[in-house]
Amino acid sequence: MEKHVFPAYRQLNGGRHYYRITTEDRFDELQRVGDRWVLHEVHAAMYPERVRIQEMLLPMPPFEPLDEADWAAAHARATGG
Repeated sequence: MEKHVFPAYRQLNGGRHYYRITTEDRFDELQRVGDRWVLHEVHAAMYPERVRIQEMLLPMPPFEPLDEADWAAAHARATGG
């Protein structure tokens, strides 16, 4: 099994969803809604959610690598900080 370095940053094609994967069973999602960003914290308790995290970590569409700086900028807008 491949060892991943966390946190890992990804975006969904189209750039409206950013992800910070912190462990193999947790991630934060920033979702763009109009002009603002909404933060969702997800604990993957169910098997399908864990599979989704593994898919996010693969270097293939629909998930693309994201720079930490882009995550940080969107996170600051979502949290007001």
